[in-house]
Amino acid sequence: MSGGAATFLVILLMRYSVFRLVAVALATVVVTPLFSCGPAPSRDPQAARDLAEAARPPAGGRSAADRPSLEEQLRRFRAEIPDTPTVLTAGENSRDALVRHFVRAVERADTAALGRMLITRGEYAYLVYPSSPFTRPPYNQPVWLAWFMLNRESGPGLKRLMDRLGGRPVRYLGYECDPTPFVEGTNRLWRNCRVRRAPAPGDTLAGRLFGVIIERAGRFKFASYENDF
Repeated sequence: MSGGAATFLVILLMRYSVFRLVAVALATVVVTPLFSCGPAPSRDPQAARDLAEAARPPAGGRSAADRPSLEEQLRRFRAEIPDTPTVLTAGENSRDALVRHFVRAVERADTAALGRMLITRGEYAYLVYPSSPFTRPPYNQPVWLAWFMLNRESGPGLKRLMDRLGGRPVRYLGYECDPTPFVEGTNRLWRNCRVRRAPAPGDTLAGRLFGVIIERAGRFKFASYENDF
């Protein structure tokens, strides 16, 4: 096989792999809302439109290099957001208060309250993504894909959480996160948080009930409800 033919074959295989990955992501966007218990960013119709646009082959044989820059994709992503947040809304003013609020909401099966504790699309676009590693090499990732990947577990994660603990006593004992936060600009990300609880007398369990906690300017919210269930 000539060098030119081999190069053409490699390009075709790469495009096929990318389109398959996007197709799987599209299926997840469609399926995830079916399992959602309440308001969650995974139920985002714009995410489906962004993924559909990404799956469309470049017109006229254009390469991926001809696609919009990360800055232009962020501008388009923000164009769908009606406001420009400057602070994290709702949430709590301490990490401990956020976790306690979370536990109370789970015990009441209050999915509306749990939804308000999650960062919004606008907060992600204006306050989180710009200082994240996804805006620069080697992790360059479009904002719509970073948002989708962050939130794809929130709907199913909340469903599993409600199935296991919703409306019942959590018997909360405490929680622990990594001792040092991961810093991105003015954001502090508290990772690997594990909640301790006593499901039965003398029995203590520790596990993840939620994802990363984002701290910004004295306000705390959850990034997702990815959990161990």
